[in-house]
Amino acid sequence: MRFGASGRYNETTEEEEATVSFRSKPILFASLLACVLACGCRRHQRSEYVTRAEMLELLNAQSRTIADMKVAAALVQVARMQKDMQARVKELGRRALTAKTVEERTKAVIAACDLDVSELAKTLQGISRAVDLTCNDLANLNTTAYRARRVHFRDSGRRLILRWDTKPGTPLPTERSLDLLIVGSSFFQVRVKSGETAYTRDGSFHVDGNRQLVTVDGYPLLPKMEVPPDAIDVSVGADGTVYAIFADRKPKEIGRIQLAQFADPGSLGGNGRLFKATEASGPAQLGTPGQGQFKRIQSGFLENCNVRAAETLIRLTILARWWEGVYAAATQVYDARDATKRKSHDQTEPPRHQGTKN
Repeated sequence: MRFGASGRYNETTEEEEATVSFRSKPILFASLLACVLACGCRRHQRSEYVTRAEMLELLNAQSRTIADMKVAAALVQVARMQKDMQARVKELGRRALTAKTVEERTKAVIAACDLDVSELAKTLQGISRAVDLTCNDLANLNTTAYRARRVHFRDSGRRLILRWDTKPGTPLPTERSLDLLIVGSSFFQVRVKSGETAYTRDGSFHVDGNRQLVTVDGYPLLPKMEVPPDAIDVSVGADGTVYAIFADRKPKEIGRIQLAQFADPGSLGGNGRLFKATEASGPAQLGTPGQGQFKRIQSGFLENCNVRAAETLIRLTILARWWEGVYAAATQVYDARDATKRKSHDQTEPPRHQGTKN
């Protein structure tokens, strides 16, 4: 399911595979790395393999400025996966060299190169996907209640596990009665154009032409409630009760907001701003603000995005360097495979006989 949010909030779906071109991708990543270096990461400009020692050095250098140590731990994990990839390359080469005859050795080298190029291509696809998601996070730094992606690499980068960062963003005072902040980890319920229920933490509501409370994208708040046409204002209590205010300043209750919670909110589907329930997240559990596990609602505030710019730029730099290292290895293996195939062809091609002169 894809929600009808505005274009800048949408991202590539997980089913869309990133394609890898060994000859065109360096231009993209050179530009990307230049942008990152311009933001203050110039000391990471070298294009080479990222070793574990370098990651530990980076960890020590950045530990005073990075509040969340999970990012630094992730960098060390990337270095370990890079080391594992290099070990696999050596093992493939060793197997190729143990062949007994020249013909078997040639076939083994070609097979090893083909396998390694395929595996390295999968790693490049995984890194490219992670870079796309990280860039999308940076593009949404000013998006209300946007939640960042957390990318976890498995199998030396060939497989990604994606989760949402569930840490709430900081409160932003607005003094608008229909700007609502959820205290805790719950979500508002809204009805999208497809008729399905979606979930969001963006509490920027207003009254539309149908006298309904809707989001900035026009999605009605659930459960639906209608504001009387003679009401001059709307207010929301901490318990989710919605009041219409009339000219005599007397409030009238017109409904109550119900919040949704999930067993695993990090596994929700969606685009960082609108979410959907998945099998991994579990079904929505509904409740009233201020009762049980559901926290209160605070009117006059919005939630900032939870993207941490400095950490995200560091992560983007590391991904770019890792991509360059894997790309260099893939290019070397690709060239070695072609050279081996040419040499094998030259050895098996029968010699050409020169014609005799009469």
